Amino acid sequence: MKIELMRNDANKVVGYKLLREDGDDIATVEQVRDMLFWGMDEDVIDYNGRRTNEKGETIELKFATKAHKKEEYKKINHS
Repeated sequence: MKIELMRNDANKVVGYKLLREDGDDIATVEQVRDMLFWGMDEDVIDYNGRRTNEKGETIELKFATKAHKKEEYKKINHS
């Protein structure tokens, strides 16, 4: 699985593509599509933070359903 940036004629980034690289990625691509298009209410996908290395460079972007984010927030704040 890889991400490819989409650019317009002026070379401005205008979006991105999630590309499958092998047969095992089919289910992942389909699941991401379903979550983006068919997620309703608490199942809507939302940005959920990032992880950085020791230099402060982003090494991971996270996305989760609103329901999952609420559950994680409850665990952190009600422990």
